[in-house]
Amino acid sequence: DDVIGKKYGTRIYSTSRQVKTKGRKRTRNTTDYMYIMSFSPEIWTESLSHRTQILYTTDNSVIVGNLHLKPGCRVAESGTGSGSLSHVLARAICPEGHLDTYEFNDHRDGNKIETLK
Repeated sequence: DDVIGKKYGTRIYSTSRQVKTKGRKRTRNTTDYMYIMSFSPEIWTESLSHRTQILYTTDNSVIVGNLHLKPGCRVAESGTGSGSLSHVLARAICPEGHLDTYEFNDHRDGNKIETLK
């Protein structure tokens, strides 16, 4: 509840934490904190399970720039993999654009639609 309605960049402090010591639980004060951050392709890429090759910010910038992607473009991607590049492509072409992506490896495909939502 402390996060809802706060602006991006706000620091949220943890007030207490359950700690187990010698078989009993007790509450203690901590100085732990986190920042509320806007979701971005960079954060998405860092949080992904690295089961495929991950392209990082510099790679993604070169790809989007060399393809001259802008809102309204239509893009076909072969080999969705983790969805990292798919996310970057979608952000570059939205809101009017369209991304078609296909993963030919059934093992990697999994629940990609749910992941990308």
